[in-house]
Amino acid sequence: MSSTNEGLKKLATGLTLGGFLAVAVFLSVPSAALAQAGVPLWTNRYNGPDNHSDSARVLVVDKTGQIYVAGAARIGGQRVTQTIKYASSGLPLWTNRFGEIPGGGFDIALGSGGQGVYVFGVSEPFFSQPHYFVIAYSADGAALWTNRYSVPSDIIAFLRPAGIASDVSSGNVYLTGAMAISQACDIFTIAYSPSGTPLWTNFFGSSPQILTTDIPTAIGVGSNGNIYVGGNSTRNWVTVAYTPTGEALWTNSFDSEMDGLDWVSDLAVANNGDAVLAGAADSDNQVAIIRYSSAGVPLWTNLFEVGSVEIPPKVVVADDGKIYSTWGWEDDYVTVALTSNGAPVWTNLYGGPDVAEDDPSGLTVDAQNNVYVMGSSDNDWTIIAYSVAGTALWTNRFGADDREDYANGIAVSHNGEVYVAGELFAPNGYSDWAIVKYAGISPSPIQLEVRKAGNQVALSWADARFALQSAPTVTGTFTNIPGAVSPFTNSVTGAQRFFRLKAN
Repeated sequence: MSSTNEGLKKLATGLTLGGFLAVAVFLSVPSAALAQAGVPLWTNRYNGPDNHSDSARVLVVDKTGQIYVAGAARIGGQRVTQTIKYASSGLPLWTNRFGEIPGGGFDIALGSGGQGVYVFGVSEPFFSQPHYFVIAYSADGAALWTNRYSVPSDIIAFLRPAGIASDVSSGNVYLTGAMAISQACDIFTIAYSPSGTPLWTNFFGSSPQILTTDIPTAIGVGSNGNIYVGGNSTRNWVTVAYTPTGEALWTNSFDSEMDGLDWVSDLAVANNGDAVLAGAADSDNQVAIIRYSSAGVPLWTNLFEVGSVEIPPKVVVADDGKIYSTWGWEDDYVTVALTSNGAPVWTNLYGGPDVAEDDPSGLTVDAQNNVYVMGSSDNDWTIIAYSVAGTALWTNRFGADDREDYANGIAVSHNGEVYVAGELFAPNGYSDWAIVKYAGISPSPIQLEVRKAGNQVALSWADARFALQSAPTVTGTFTNIPGAVSPFTNSVTGAQRFFRLKAN
């Protein structure tokens, strides 16, 4: 069924609920009627039952456009891992906590088929051994399995998580971290099947001698299923590649010409399976970006003389092969674009309006290869969008009470909407968990989402500039529902009603 009303094209589909019919309406509107790119569409804050510090750390968007956020909440006097799933409209769909032990969600990855998630963290109880853990949740929020890895209780150990990555086609998930026993520290990588079965475990240590320090910082999975771990080994970069079955494919190291301290800070995998690493070189005097083929052949190295790397670089590879990296330098954001061959394309600096520190903390790209850089500026969240050509498309600053607010994670949906998760200063002096949605650069449909909750139907939508209307029939006269805001609930036991959205 479709009709046209005041320039809006509507497609209505029926959903039977309790014997009555509700209608979800999807609106395709002219781009002029959509939110301007970069405009915040909604903000969702969470303050836990302890009225204490809560922090959203990482997030991913699944293939349906729904958002999973992981971090930590203060519950019952201890810090626990919390995961919340949100609809694209901002409606919280479910919340799950891993509260058996103190800890926090450190990283997150999509589950098999691009739905559900794996959450990775480390727990350091006061009276028992620290251990890594990974939790698998279904798209509906069911805890599918939990796995822990710890060292024997009679060994003094130190654990430091680095990251988690999944192969959404196979459903396998891989995590890496540091494991220090006595005075030696090794890179630890473990693989789990979609059902949680441990598949293999690998350790990398550059020397069997004590006082050796090998610490991973990032992990990625290629389209060929190979796993890449980037980290640091006795003052140099190290990259280790494994097959999906855990066999070591190759190992590469990088030592700057000045023989200073060199350390990897991030890793990304290109569509063809190549690994791209970014980090500091020559005791923070340089930023280095290196590309390796899937066979481990060094393809190119690009060095940027910066004098002092204040915030370590992050890196991402776009679908068109272009490489973007951002880091902090002299209290500014530095963002660079390189071709797939490593040639510089453009460089942009961002310094906030005030004389204050501007520190980037992450970046991502959309399907049109635009890049979004996240960080803080004068204690506010700051998000900047650049086009493929390096043009600044929009900048948005967001904060609470002129106090310290941190943007920790960023992701973009297939429709181009941008999501940022972090923590906002709260009136009680602690921090609240927070997530903000920003309108994307490319116009996308506004969706009226419908969910059944008991004998109620909940309707939610992402753009507050649209009013909810109802009518007794799909061809009847639609009128505004006074005071209706997202989410709006309606009984399924009354007369049949049809709903739609209309631009205000």
